[in-house]
Amino acid sequence: MQGSSGGSLGSSINIANRGQIRFYRKSPSSCSVKLTISYEVPDVLAPFGSALTPIVEGILAKDLQRFADLAKAEAV
Repeated sequence: MQGSSGGSLGSSINIANRGQIRFYRKSPSSCSVKLTISYEVPDVLAPFGSALTPIVEGILAKDLQRFADLAKAEAV
């Protein structure tokens, strides 16, 4: 993925990013998911970059949990 606009952060924020998502089979009916993402903090937010990291990580964790819940519901 490259570039992001909208989503969990709202439509007025545009953050350059790239990432990768990998699925690892654990058993015939389950897998692990690994998300790797990097992003550029806009210049105006650079002084707050370190403070934003836990917020962004929290958003990503919630998004991954919603994905897991959806995947489990669809698998039934």
